[in-house]
Amino acid sequence: MSLPGVWRSVAEGVSGSSPPDPLTGRERAILELLASGRGDEEIAAVTGMSVRTVVILRTRIYEKIGVGSRREAVGWAREHRFFEQEPSGDGGSVA
Repeated sequence: MSLPGVWRSVAEGVSGSSPPDPLTGRERAILELLASGRGDEEIAAVTGMSVRTVVILRTRIYEKIGVGSRREAVGWAREHRFFEQEPSGDGGSVA
């Protein structure tokens, strides 16, 4: 999925019959970008958010799913089949 596509899906809203999850659409998009290996600055540039907002959302994600790092958050997402398909990264160094 291209970066604009990820962000566009947030703008269009999350729909479907999957069970509810603890994350908002915006937080889901941030988690997907984290899983693809992007840092806070790059996520901010892609989404149009400030770096501070990205950090706040990332911290909220960690709190909601009970993890303490990017690696743990991505592992949680994969374990819970959070992504429809594995995100494509620059080398998968996050997992």
